Parts: sequence; structure tokens; C-alpha cells
Amino acid sequence: MAWRTGILLAVLAALSPYLYDLGRVVRILIINDPEKLPKVANFTAHATLFGDHMRNCEDMFMDSTSGFAIVSCNPGRDDWNTVMVGSPPPEFTRGALVERPQGNYVDSSGHGSLYLYRYADAADKPPALIPLEGFDAPFHPLGVTYHRASQTLAVANHGGEQASVEVFTLEPKVPRALFRQSISDPAKLPTPNSLVFLNATHLYASNSHQIATFSKPSTLTARLRVNLAWLEHRLGLPTGSVSLIDLATKKVTKVLRQSFANGVDLLDDGQTMVVAGTTLTPKADF
Repeated sequence: MAWRTGILLAVLAALSPYLYDLGRVVRILIINDPEKLPKVANFTAHATLFGDHMRNCEDMFMDSTSGFAIVSCNPGRDDWNTVMVGSPPPEFTRGALVERPQGNYVDSSGHGSLYLYRYADAADKPPALIPLEGFDAPFHPLGVTYHRASQTLAVANHGGEQASVEVFTLEPKVPRALFRQSISDPAKLPTPNSLVFLNATHLYASNSHQIATFSKPSTLTARLRVNLAWLEHRLGLPTGSVSLIDLATKKVTKVLRQSFANGVDLLDDGQTMVVAGTTLTPKADF
């Protein structure tokens, strides 16, 4: 009987850090119940526009000076989701809720798109498709950012066999985007998600995970990689990161680590970076 008690105590000791963190998360969820939060939105009206024109839009960059927004969309995200590791959500088929046995990586042939929405002077007109001239690689866009002074447009792309950041010169009046370069680094830029420019030649990119999965898991090695990515995701390991990209040299440098690093932005002073992440430890502003 004593040995059973010893085993139980050993198991509880091993699980105590996880149980403590889990308790913190549950407490935070209770404290931050939506009904308890103050309402700060002062919008007098709202509407959903162009739902039949765009699908699965991931990100938007608003140029308030010029009065337009750049929107990143990927209609094929339902069948090619490299960010949310694990089984995809069920879908409705003829009114019945069914599971999708194929997994997240069913079909990578779909092609995402960028749109330009002139909200200042043509708010009722659907966003215009931005042709990507000189670019013919697989395109599954996520985060998008724009440096107005240099007309540099950068997009996180989860297409093909690995992720990359695609760089274009944007001509908003046309509109069109002229391809300039593609930057990839499986070790330091494994899963680029959100992007923000530091200046005309440098930008930050958040990486949601370190273990990337960009192929349908048809082999034992590929299935093992998906399982490792699932563990990284579910355990909240601090293996996500933020990387600094030098467009002139294509050099990529990791500057910090954080679990499931998602949104990233710079505050007005340009000296403070804010990173949104899903983590079991307290969040921090950098």
C-alpha cells in the first residue's frame, strides 16, 4: 500500500507544474468572462460587406493616409491549414455534421489572393484583386504589411514545400504588385504568420510554431512530424518566435521566443514591440 501512495505522490509531483498552469488559465477565463468585461466599442453602426466576393481572409493592412486597405485571403484554407495543427473542424454536408478524415492537408492546389479596398472614396465598391506580376509560385497568404514610403508590400506565404515571405512593389493606383524577392529560412523563419515593417529594409515576422508541416502526411516521417507539431501546439511549448528580416541581405535573425506567437506590431514610438501569443505563462510586451 505504501508503494502505491509513493507512486501517486510522484505522479502528482510531476504533474503539479502543469496543473498549476492549468488552474491559472481556468482562473483567467473565469475572471475575463465576456459578460464581465467593459464594453469599449463605440461604433454607431456596423455591416458585413462583400461576403460573396472574398473568403477566408486572414489579415488586413490599412493605409489611413491613402485611404485604402490591403486584404489577404485564401479560399483554400479549409483544405490547407498549416497553422492550426491537428484535426480540422467538422463540416456540414447536406445538413449533417461530419468529420473530415483527411486532416488539414487535403489539397494545396488552391490559390490565395490579395485585394485592395478603397474605403475612403469607394466604400461601396468591392475590393479589387491585386495581380501578382512576375510571381507564379504556390500562394497561401497569411499576414500582410506595407511600407508606404517605399511602396514595399510583404506577405507571409504558406504555399509549396516550405513557408516564405514574398516581397513586392505595390502600385496601388492600378492596382498591381510587382514581384521582387522571396525569403525563406526553415530554421529561423519556419512558420511566418504576422508581419510588421521596422523600416524600408527590415521587418519583423512572428512564427507560430517551430515545427512546420507543409505536406500531406503520406509517409511515416511526415506523420511523425505532424504528431510532433501537434505536441508543440498542445503543450504550449515556447518554441514560437519573432524574427527580424533584412530585405537587402535576406538575413533572418530570431529576436525572441514565445508560445504560438501570433500577432506582432510596433507601437507609435517604434521602440516597443507587442506580441500576441497563446501561452501558459504570463504574456509580455517587448
